[in-house]
Amino acid sequence: TNGYGYLLNSIIFRINDSGVLVLQCSKGADNSEIITDAAVVATGKWYHVAATISSQGEANIYIDGKSVKSGGVYIPVNDYRKNNWLGKSTWSSDKYFSGAMDEVSFWSKALTPSEIVNAKAKGFAGWEPNLIAYYTFDQGVVGGVNSSITSLTNKTTNVFNGTLTNFALSGNSSNWIKGVDVEHKLLMSESTLSYGCLANESKRIKIASNIEWVLSGTAEWLGISQNSGSGDATLILTALQANNASTERTVTLTLKGKDDSMTTTLTVSQSGVTPTLVIKEEGDFVFEKVSNNA
Repeated sequence: TNGYGYLLNSIIFRINDSGVLVLQCSKGADNSEIITDAAVVATGKWYHVAATISSQGEANIYIDGKSVKSGGVYIPVNDYRKNNWLGKSTWSSDKYFSGAMDEVSFWSKALTPSEIVNAKAKGFAGWEPNLIAYYTFDQGVVGGVNSSITSLTNKTTNVFNGTLTNFALSGNSSNWIKGVDVEHKLLMSESTLSYGCLANESKRIKIASNIEWVLSGTAEWLGISQNSGSGDATLILTALQANNASTERTVTLTLKGKDDSMTTTLTVSQSGVTPTLVIKEEGDFVFEKVSNNA
C-alpha cells in the first residue's frame, strides 16, 4: 500500500526468494524496515503470517502466532493510501507473489500477541472494532470456471472490496482454490447487554461460527429467539418483564460449542426502578406516597 504520490508513505510486507520476510514503512520517500534473520517460510505449506506496527513505530513479524522479528520503523504517516495491493509491490520491477492467500485482514491498530494467536485459531467475524477489511476468499468454485467472479469480498461493513487483475479464473492455479480452514470459530458480537427497567425492550447479537453451538443460562425475565444452532446466526434477546425492584438484576449466558471446544459468555442486565417521593396537597391535608418512576 502507498500514500499520495508514487512510492510515498508506503507500507509493504513482502517475501524474498529465500523465504525471508521484510516489513517496510516509509516516511515520504525515506524507507525503514525490519527483516527476519533467516528464512521463516518454505514452499508447499500453509503459514499464519502477521505484521504489526504500533503508534510508536514498534514493528513485529509473526509466524504461526510467534514473533520471529521485532524492531523499530517509522511511525506510519496518517495518509489516505489510495493504492493497495495483495500480491503486488509498489515497485514495478518487483516480482508478483507466487503462492496462495487466505484469511487476510487489515486493522487500524497493532494487534497484540494474544489477539494474533486467537486469529490463527478462530479467524474473525467481521464486526470487530478497528477491523478495516477482512477477506476470507470463500468465493467461486474450487478449480472451476469462475470468470464471472472478479472481485474479492470484504466481510466488514466497510466498502473495500478487491478487484482481481490478470487471473485466469479457471483450473487449479490463478483461480479460487481450497484454502486453509479455521479450526473452530465461535464468536459473539457483544459481551454485555443492558436493558432499562421496562418490559418488551429487544436487542440483537450476532454469532459467527463454523460449529454447532448451544446458548444456556437464561432467566424467566429474558426471552431468547434461538438457543442452539450451527453456523452464523442473529439472535433477538427481549426483556419480557419489567423490573419493579430498585436493584439491577443480571444473568450470565454461556455460548458453548457442542463439542466443548470453545466457550464465551454474555452478561445481560436490567436496571431497577428509581423510587421517587410524590407530595400532593389537597385543602388542609398533605398526602405523601412513594411511587416507582418507570
